Amino acid sequence: MEDTDSENELPDSGIDWDEVRDVRERTGTVYRHFNSTGRDTDDLESAGSSNLPRLETMLLFDGAQITFGESMVLIMATALNFHFPNDALTCLLILIGLHCHKDSLYVASRHAFDKFFSLKNLQFPVTRWKVCSCQRLNPYIKTVCENAECQKDISTSDTLYFLEMPIHFQLQNMCKRKGFCKMIRNSRRKGRQTYEDIVDGRQYQKIKQLQDTKNMSLLMNTDGVRIFKSSNFGIWPIYFTVNELPYHERTKRENLIFAGVWFGISKPKMVAFMEPFARALRNLQKGVMVHPPDEPCFTTKVYLIGCTADLQAKALVMNMKQHNGNFGCPKCKQKGTHSGSKHQWPFQAADPKGPRRTHEETKSHAAAALDANKDVFGIRGPASWLTVVPHFDIIEGMAVDYMHGALLGVTKRLLLYWMSETTENKKQRWYCGHAKSEIDAMLEDIKPPMEVHRRPRSITGQLQHWKASEFRAWLLYYSLPIMIHFLPTDFYEHYTLFVTAIHILLQQSITTDDLDKAEDLLLQFVAQFEVLYGVKEVVCNVHSLVHYADNVRELGPLWAHSCFYFEDLNGQLRHLVHGTNGIVDQLMRAVSIVQKFPEVTRDCFQPGTPAQDYFAKVWKQASPEEKSNYQKIADRCFAVGNLKKDKKDQSGLLKMTHYEAIMQATQQPVLGDLFTYDRMLMKGNMYHSQAYKRVYRHNSYTVMFGEERKVGEVLCYVQHNSKSCSCVDKCECPQRARHYAIINVFQAVPAGENLNDITLQSVPHVNKYTLSNMFEAVALNTLIAKVVPVALDGFIYAAELPNFYEKE
Repeated sequence: MEDTDSENELPDSGIDWDEVRDVRERTGTVYRHFNSTGRDTDDLESAGSSNLPRLETMLLFDGAQITFGESMVLIMATALNFHFPNDALTCLLILIGLHCHKDSLYVASRHAFDKFFSLKNLQFPVTRWKVCSCQRLNPYIKTVCENAECQKDISTSDTLYFLEMPIHFQLQNMCKRKGFCKMIRNSRRKGRQTYEDIVDGRQYQKIKQLQDTKNMSLLMNTDGVRIFKSSNFGIWPIYFTVNELPYHERTKRENLIFAGVWFGISKPKMVAFMEPFARALRNLQKGVMVHPPDEPCFTTKVYLIGCTADLQAKALVMNMKQHNGNFGCPKCKQKGTHSGSKHQWPFQAADPKGPRRTHEETKSHAAAALDANKDVFGIRGPASWLTVVPHFDIIEGMAVDYMHGALLGVTKRLLLYWMSETTENKKQRWYCGHAKSEIDAMLEDIKPPMEVHRRPRSITGQLQHWKASEFRAWLLYYSLPIMIHFLPTDFYEHYTLFVTAIHILLQQSITTDDLDKAEDLLLQFVAQFEVLYGVKEVVCNVHSLVHYADNVRELGPLWAHSCFYFEDLNGQLRHLVHGTNGIVDQLMRAVSIVQKFPEVTRDCFQPGTPAQDYFAKVWKQASPEEKSNYQKIADRCFAVGNLKKDKKDQSGLLKMTHYEAIMQATQQPVLGDLFTYDRMLMKGNMYHSQAYKRVYRHNSYTVMFGEERKVGEVLCYVQHNSKSCSCVDKCECPQRARHYAIINVFQAVPAGENLNDITLQSVPHVNKYTLSNMFEAVALNTLIAKVVPVALDGFIYAAELPNFYEKE
């Protein structure tokens, strides 16, 4: 990176800038002995002695709390976490320097800061490719197209280009992290009767080599990202994630493989763009040597088993027609019909999912299309580069993304039907726009748990701004209790088919019976859709629902391969670009630092130091054991906050009904010491109580518990200390501490005579309750999960979360 000292010059404000520069020069003598990577650099060639301590291990000054290396890493961690622009980081370096001792080792220069991390070898090797208008791929150094029939000048600024970052290099770096390969080996490999992750799908199970715990598999994603609001300039990144990692690990930034990126105002030419990645994926199956830090090196073989993208990107990758054309479905060869500006797929009762596409047939269609110079069953020639990747199925391996299809597609479309105030729409039986103010008021009163970060926004004036996560919350939790009051019964019953099926396919564990049920519900939903809303409204997203169950059979639950995570990454990419100059360099430097940053921090901090505590906080890596207000009470279970001793005289939070509940749970006629607390962390999930008043916009205290799956509100959590002996007098016998949640149990409401009530009761994950004044003391290990409560008309509708993985 260029020396930007001139950018550091700020208007004269009484600062002795000559003194600041003197500090920089003094540290230069130490810099000559800094050698953390063992590589020769300009600074290291003149080193006078190899016996001097490394700069990164030296204190900034006598009495300092941190070393030079810790200082650099903490500044970088802060800048990355809060997305500092370049100018902000430069000014921050100067500001911190002005607070340091004049003889400090701290260097305020941006050049020195970048030099520290360049010596850490954070940059990935990058290959640049040019794409000619004839779609021939050329090395970046070429000035004339290598296509003998073209030979166009490709040295001009308007030549399309993209970058490739070697996948094997990134995998090798990941495997250098302690514990990474162990997580890979511990993943489940054997087929089961349930689908609990992508490794349970057919596409994973069919590859026998993946039974070897040393091998691994990948999921691919690509999509366009618009960088600037005032320009059409955008990027198309290609990501890969490692399927064997636990979900919470594979969705971390440092475990992402950033394989390449296309730049420009046009969509990528996939015939050229995908070529180097397809070749790389072929080579990965031959094996890559990895060097874990805590075990002998070994060779791992890597296989692509899935690709997820929205319909537009999927059509580009597969080199087929878009979803709004004949034969535009990527799963079947139904032609569909065209009316007005829409393409429809009327429900085919005899064969709803067919005729099915196959991998080999698709390749032959591509060859035929190339010869005929026109598409064949929607497939254009030449064939997608992914067809040359062994073991990858271009049809079954292409995921149906529920984020774009079921949420931003079908759910949003239904809401627009019901609420749009057009003249034509107001004539329809489904129209509910007259009740928008009532629905807005209902949404305003909802307090979801912390897992649903966004509180519901109003439909009036806000619907066009809803994010996919808001449509997800509406679909799964809010819509059924609300729309039961407004939708005609036949439309409501039809809608419950869709909600129930998607909830099933998002479950943490899906049985084959569950899968068959969800498929039947979706087939009914699509069949009735054209009856209720008209055949012209059965667009591709609606038709695609018939393929969702098969998609789970091939690639696991919908959450395991959705685009939510990748869309979040695309949003982060926007934050990494600041200004229009050097976009490529900005992006590549930021991405490589984010991915390789854990290598720098691995041995940087001493446990228990202020520097380590700050880093754990800003990089969100602090474990509960390291937090001062967390008290471990069981494996992966912690009491959070201060424990307050109860006097057992009803003067505090606990009353007689609560004491009776505790005595019933402990089976003891006399209570021991009682301590209450407001929050509890169990298996990574934070549970609140009604006593915790600091959070009032979310409800993380309505829970499901016990074998009977009861629902209620947690008043508080209690630690009960009881003697383990039968001594009458005071003794030295140890005490046992048991922990309980004091829960106000809801009363379940049975199905009534109202037809809509019966319909709602048939939805397994939404149940209707009334408040009660019955309390139970419940052991913490019997808590199942939080639920989403919707309070309406004196009732509480509790909706179950489908899984613990998807969190906004």
